[in-house]
Amino acid sequence: MLLNVSDPSSRTVLDDKRTFKQLSRDMLRTTKTDGFVFYCALFEDRKLGDVLPGNSSFEVKKYTWQTWENVEYLERLKESYKYIQEFFATIE
Repeated sequence: MLLNVSDPSSRTVLDDKRTFKQLSRDMLRTTKTDGFVFYCALFEDRKLGDVLPGNSSFEVKKYTWQTWENVEYLERLKESYKYIQEFFATIE
């Protein structure tokens, strides 16, 4: 499943307003989203069998996340660092 999130820090997603009849190229744009709602469909022998949440009293919730400007990170040496360091020490 592809969600087409182009920049998660600003909630920017790819937006393709084409219909299946419009097959021209380079029609993708970006837009900001306020979140995602997920549904599940069950097919049996190419026929729709069931849909979640369906017509029940199931509460549909939107998945969203906080935006950010600065990325928090921690620098570290990879496990292979010592092997590469030893290799380069042998080169004259």
